[in-house]
Formats: sequence, C-alpha cells, structure tokens
Amino acid sequence: MADQLFPFRAGGGLWGFRDDQGHTMISPQYDSAGSFAEGFARVKVGGKWGFVDTRGEMVIAPKFDQARFFQGGHAKVQ
Repeated sequence: MADQLFPFRAGGGLWGFRDDQGHTMISPQYDSAGSFAEGFARVKVGGKWGFVDTRGEMVIAPKFDQARFFQGGHAKVQ
C-alpha cells in the first residue's frame, strides 16, 4: 500500500522514506519529514513545508511555515 512509507533520518541528517521492508523508496533529501496520510507527506525544505506524493514528486511547493498531515482531503497550513 502506498501510504506504507515511513520517514527516516539518514546519517547526514536529511530525511527520506522507506517501505515496511526497510528499502529506501524516496532518497534522503529533506530537512524534515512527516508520515504519509491520504497519499501525501509533509516535507521541510529550506525552512518551509510542502508536500510530496508517494513517488517523491513535490505536489505542493514548500512555502508554509507550518503544515499538518492530510485528513479528509485537506491539510492545515500556515
């Protein structure tokens, strides 16, 4: 299942995503990352939060000071 990707922090301090078998699916490239919900995960790049899909594509550019996970098709951002 696509939402079964989990954030992990690599040795260099950057965050990426692994599957439940421990395979890296999205390489570490983010300053911080949250869990997937509804097919999207929040990621921090350059001090701002945005969202990636399960392929690692940036679907909402990092432009928010704060971001929460998706729930009911929406995410709270500031």
